[in-house]
Order: sequence, then C-alpha cells, then structure tokens
Amino acid sequence: SVDEDQAGVRVSASEILMEAMRRVDEWQRLKRAIPTFSEVYTSARPRREDDDSLTGQLLKLTAQGVKTLDEVLAGVPVPRFQACERVLSLVEDGSLRVATGPEYLALGKGAEARKEYEAAANYYGRGLHYERGNPELSERRIAVLERLERNDEAAAERKVFAGTLLDQGKGEQAERQFLEAGRLSPADPLPRERLLELQLKRGAGDLDSARATSKELVALYLRLGLGEKAKGVYPRLLSLASRDRDLRERQAAVHEELNEPKVAGQLRRELAAEALKRKDVDETLVQLRQVVALLPDDAKSQALLEEVESGQYQTSRRVRRWRGVLALSVLIAAVGFSWSAYEVMALG
Repeated sequence: SVDEDQAGVRVSASEILMEAMRRVDEWQRLKRAIPTFSEVYTSARPRREDDDSLTGQLLKLTAQGVKTLDEVLAGVPVPRFQACERVLSLVEDGSLRVATGPEYLALGKGAEARKEYEAAANYYGRGLHYERGNPELSERRIAVLERLERNDEAAAERKVFAGTLLDQGKGEQAERQFLEAGRLSPADPLPRERLLELQLKRGAGDLDSARATSKELVALYLRLGLGEKAKGVYPRLLSLASRDRDLRERQAAVHEELNEPKVAGQLRRELAAEALKRKDVDETLVQLRQVVALLPDDAKSQALLEEVESGQYQTSRRVRRWRGVLALSVLIAAVGFSWSAYEVMALG
C-alpha cells in the first residue's frame, strides 16, 4: 500500500491503478463528446437552488452563450477533468447545449467588429461544423482567413464551399470559388482540375476559358513532375476541337518537355503538312525545323525542309500546277474538236 497524506489514509496500488484506468477511459469518452475546447456552450435553464456550486458556476459562465469551453473551464476552481465530466453531464440532461449555426454567425460578427479576427475565424468554423451549407458563414470565414493570410485554409474552405454550391446547382458561383482557391493555393492542382471539368461540360462554346485553365494546369503538372497527367489535359480539349492548331501545338510542346521526341515529331509533321497545304511557308518552316531538331534521322522531313527553304518546293508546285492547267486545256480542246467532228459527220 501507499501513504497518500499525513492523515494516515492508505490507498492500495491496485486502487490507484483502477482509478487511473477509469480516468483514461472516461477521458477518451469526453474527447469524443467534446471534440474541441473552442466549442461555445450556452445554458438551457436558469440556476436552481438544488444545484451544487460547480453546476451553478458552469450555468452562470455559459448564460450569455459567448464563452468558449476553454474560457469556461478556466473560470471554475476545479480540475479540468472534473469540470469536463460535469459539462458532459449537463449536456446529457439538457441543462447545457452547443451554440447553433446562427449563434456562431452572430458571435463571429461581433468578434470581427472588435477586430478579433482569429476568434471570428474559429466562430465561423464551428458554425460551419453544424451548418455546412450556410453561405454567409462560408463567405465570412473565407474573408477572415484571407485577412489573416491563412491562404491554405482559405483555399480549402473555398473548395468545400464550391462543392456545396455545386450540390445546390450553382455552377457559375462554384467556378469562381475554384478559381480563387487556385489563386490562393498555386501548388494545388485540384481547384484547376475541378474548374476545367466544369468548363468542359459547357462544350465548345466556352473553349476559351478551358484553354486558359488547361494551360495553367499543364504547367502545374509539369512543375510537380506529373507528366502523365500533363499529357492527358489537351486531348480532352481536342475532343471538342480536333483541328485546333494552338491546342495541338501545346500538346506537342508537352511531349517535348517530357523528352518524347517521336510523339512530338509526329504532331509537328502533321502541323507542317497542314501549313504547307495552306501555303503558309513561314509556319511550315517553323514546324519542319522543330521536326528535324526532334528527329534528326527523319530524311524525308529534312529533304522537304531544304526544298521549302530554297524555294524549290514552291517552284516545283507552280510547275506542277501549270502542267495540270495545260493538260486540262488540251483535254478540253480535244473534247471540243471531237464534238465538232461528230457534228460535221452527222450533218454530212
């Protein structure tokens, strides 16, 4: 046994151990029931004559519904564990309750008015725990977090808020939240991924917005070393505009960045062929020079480049065109002569 004090009270070691184990178990239960000491509790009834001192003090401290549990516990002269046990007991019998979403909103506004922005952020956060779909709570918490320059938290809140807006069918508002989340958290691809999904759903009519988002997303993927994801972005846009030269140029650049010359070279060969067909010599030269740089063993592209650079290809093309015109003229003349001969014979 162990002497506990000078009065001669003796407590066995097993009793101490049992009490310690009880407290550990009870503390785990308290932590589940009271997940944070930032919670605000408010009394649901006035004090009664049969309330003991601790209950009376707890009800008094929570009467206005403005103190966090941390502040309430600091105001009672008993150990924290004991006070938490009593708080939980009062919650279970209905004497105390947690503040509601609107009450947290009011508390947050009050804290903002006093320029207590950390407190305001906590109040709005607790309110959202109980009322996630409340737009005013979300918007105010985001604004306060940005004021505090807690950008990662603000970005996370914007992403959650965007999800809520999508559930409510407010796609355009959700897009703005994803756009701002990307601005606040430039190394996080998720906001741009979700934004691009929404833009692509609108189809080819909003390709310009998707084009801008995809450019940022690809650059981010490449910085993060996510090459496979980077390669998958532009094909999604090309499914809406398969012949878009700018998108195909960007796709080729992605494969070049990832040191995949065969794929990049093939894409640029196609672009060169189209430019040549349009008689855009400058663009043809740009693409062919890229192909030759990527694929130095491509003799066909090398020969074509030399022909275009020297002007030989253009001259040959004019000659072929002139020959074609001449051949057509001869054919027409022959047909005309034959028809005339036929008529003469018919008349004879």
